[in-house]
Amino acid sequence: MRLSVFGFLVSLLAVPAAGWADAGTEVDLKLFEKSEVDLSKGCSVALWQATRDPAADKYAYIFVELLSGRDHARQPARIKIGNQAVTLRRVATGGKSAGYNLFEYQLYRMTGEAGHVVLELKTGAEEGEAVDIESGTMVVAMRGKQVFRASVKGGAGCMTPPAR
Repeated sequence: MRLSVFGFLVSLLAVPAAGWADAGTEVDLKLFEKSEVDLSKGCSVALWQATRDPAADKYAYIFVELLSGRDHARQPARIKIGNQAVTLRRVATGGKSAGYNLFEYQLYRMTGEAGHVVLELKTGAEEGEAVDIESGTMVVAMRGKQVFRASVKGGAGCMTPPAR
């Protein structure tokens, strides 16, 4: 049986090592409130919980990453654990690439090396200034915590001011 890149990364993160628990407490992952996620300016990658609708639900967003400049340089991504926003830095990519330097597989490291986030994304075609993230999985692995998995959807793109 062939193991996918995503499965391989998750298996590496799930293996107990020094300081890593195989059956610790749950990750207290929370959703961002709409007011905490402003996607109206500039470019971004935003993921929401697959069972939520960001247009209708007050809490839907689970991952936000702002992009800056013409080359869409990645700013620190954010997830919310408890009441605190945790910053992430992308450290590895793999698989097919879509617009906005978005890859099928992406690995992020939490600040202070407290854990990792793995994204496996299925993207649609780039249309104008947007790439639809049709489906995916986000896995959060932290020291002393159980591995957390969430089904996600989302999008990447730029909001530009209307032409005069």
